Amino acid sequence: MENLSAQEEIVRAQDWELSAQEKSVRAQGWELSAQEEDARAQEENVSAHDEAASARAGKLFVQGQGANARAGESFAQARPLTAQVHHLLLKK
Repeated sequence: MENLSAQEEIVRAQDWELSAQEKSVRAQGWELSAQEEDARAQEENVSAHDEAASARAGKLFVQGQGANARAGESFAQARPLTAQVHHLLLKK
């Protein structure tokens, strides 16, 4: 009987050790999942920064187009004046 009781204790101890190992594996899995989620969040953050930078670049491009358009309008307005001045200078 004593021998059986000792064997039962050994089996229980092995079960507890196995249970502890399983819990450790689960905890490692959760830690890995948390790290993966963190990596995804960082990728999304980088993506959001990229999108914001693209939006700012697009806004600057549009502003540049507006400045070019205004410069073109100013140039178009200046041409007739230049022609008039040139015409007046030729008259003299």
